[in-house]
Amino acid sequence: MAYSGEADGTALSLAGLAALFDRMADGVYAVDSGQHVVYWNPAAERITGVTGEEAVGRQCYDVMAGTDIAGRCYCRVDCDTIVCARRGEGVESYDVLARPGERRLWVNMSILPVRTAGFDQPLAVHIFRDITRPRMAEVLAEEAVAVVARYAEAIQTAQPGEPVADHLTPRELEVLRLLAAGATVRAIALELVITPATVRAHIEHLMNKLGAHTRLQAVVVAARRDLL
Repeated sequence: MAYSGEADGTALSLAGLAALFDRMADGVYAVDSGQHVVYWNPAAERITGVTGEEAVGRQCYDVMAGTDIAGRCYCRVDCDTIVCARRGEGVESYDVLARPGERRLWVNMSILPVRTAGFDQPLAVHIFRDITRPRMAEVLAEEAVAVVARYAEAIQTAQPGEPVADHLTPRELEVLRLLAAGATVRAIALELVITPATVRAHIEHLMNKLGAHTRLQAVVVAARRDLL
């Protein structure tokens, strides 16, 4: 951490930051010019599952490990947000897929540069909220549309009499229809009196036969082929 000496009367102290943000419902953390986390509020603990003791002192990019949906690294050394904060410039809010601790969640992030006593450059105060549910709904909808479009294209280019998919077993059809009804792996296992591991194996097999990469894709393709 970089220190500039005593407060000049115009900068907040870390205690002042805590007084401002400790009771905030949104997650808040502050990062110094070396990208060390120097403050982590209670809401950040609740949202991420990472405690202040675990976060403070670590590099911000190691704590949040943010990427875009394609997996491209967003949180990194000298990221754009830190560079702007060093210049005292704000950053427009953006969405990032964070991986703090064991969790994986979408957050909307806003950055506010704040002059703070004891630091030679403004702290980058990150204010974020969990937007996982609405964001994943958008992603799944886009994925479903893409799957249907790819399947429609495949049907148009298929040769007459050419099989569209390998035959599904009666058990795989049962699992597929329960998936389409929204059942979880555990619920399917209880319904069919089989183990969760067996359910997962059936799901993997039927996905391969349908040419699907996700369970949602499998359901969409199955519906298009009147298998449900």
